[in-house]
Amino acid sequence: MACWLRGGRVLGSGSSSTSGTSAVVQGKFWAAQRGAVGCGSRWVGHEARALTPSRGGEGELSDLHQALHGDMKGVSATRASTRLEKAQSKERNRKILLEHLAEFVHEHQQWLGGKFPSRGYLSSVGRIDLAEAIRKLGGPAKVAHMFGLKWGVDEGGGGALGKVERDAGSNGVVDSINTLDKANLKLSIAENVEKGHSFMVEHTNSKTPMKESEWTLWKPPISDSSTTETVKRILEEAEMCAKHHPICYVRITAFDKGNFSRKITFLLHVPSAGS
Repeated sequence: MACWLRGGRVLGSGSSSTSGTSAVVQGKFWAAQRGAVGCGSRWVGHEARALTPSRGGEGELSDLHQALHGDMKGVSATRASTRLEKAQSKERNRKILLEHLAEFVHEHQQWLGGKFPSRGYLSSVGRIDLAEAIRKLGGPAKVAHMFGLKWGVDEGGGGALGKVERDAGSNGVVDSINTLDKANLKLSIAENVEKGHSFMVEHTNSKTPMKESEWTLWKPPISDSSTTETVKRILEEAEMCAKHHPICYVRITAFDKGNFSRKITFLLHVPSAGS
């Protein structure tokens, strides 16, 4: 029996309940299919539009790429700058350490005798801090080579006065001290007097004469009418000091006018083993 769908209702006459029910079910089925297809097409179209960037979207992606690329360049430049700063700082610190060591070696050259100061020597003069500086600069052998000094040549230990007790002994004798011969001594003193340096005479009986705090003033800065007379008086005062203090080291010293933190020193008397 024929039937028609209108507004979701089945129209017809003389239809049985079974036929009417079947027609209703079929009508609902096809209506549901049409709705599903319509929704599906709309969904597919929406997704296609979402996955296909517009012209403006392409520009945004390009801007994002450039921004990220630029940020990476900035990070690389910052890292390179940091590495450069660290290298420059390391080199500055290295130069400072070398300057401190050079000054120490200069001030102690009369005791070092051409040898590089050992750890024991540095400890005895209260400059153990320089041992760490030497380590940072590559070790004593390397630094000694840089300064043109001997290292590791002493029997039983390296460097100058590797052990104060070993070299000084109970009598306070230091064998490695260098003293100028009289002719060269006079010439050197005269040259410094000409430069305006005024020498004083000092003495000490310390077993660690390299310590500045151990020295006692014998005669304040000496000067006379001429360079020759001044040199003569300086040597005479040093000789008198040695006679009065035979168990003492005697030296003449002056502050360098070009650098008042540095002293010009000549050792004139070393106590004998029997003193």
